[in-house]
Amino acid sequence: MKYLSLLTASLLFIFSFPVRAQNYKLSPEPGAFIADVKTMMGGSRNEAAIKTAAQLEQIWTANLSRPQQTKVIDIAQKMLGKKLKARPHFESFFWDTGERRYQPPTEQHPPR
Repeated sequence: MKYLSLLTASLLFIFSFPVRAQNYKLSPEPGAFIADVKTMMGGSRNEAAIKTAAQLEQIWTANLSRPQQTKVIDIAQKMLGKKLKARPHFESFFWDTGERRYQPPTEQHPPR
């Protein structure tokens, strides 16, 4: 009986801590999308991911047209639907989106 009460108390203690799940939502509206991305990337608590979100924010209105923004949102929604993580999946996608807007396409792509 003593072991059962100790086990019960231990389990209650362990499960009383909040579980951090990735339950982010990304708005389909371009204006709210960036705020949602910043929240999601900030939740990763990774400096590179946070910088990537800041980079995307910089190019969002200055360099991306409305159809391009819509395409990025559509792809991000599909990624979210597949339960991909902020880091490395979204970080890589947003970084690539930003890099392609800053650099002109080249004949040869560097190996990854």
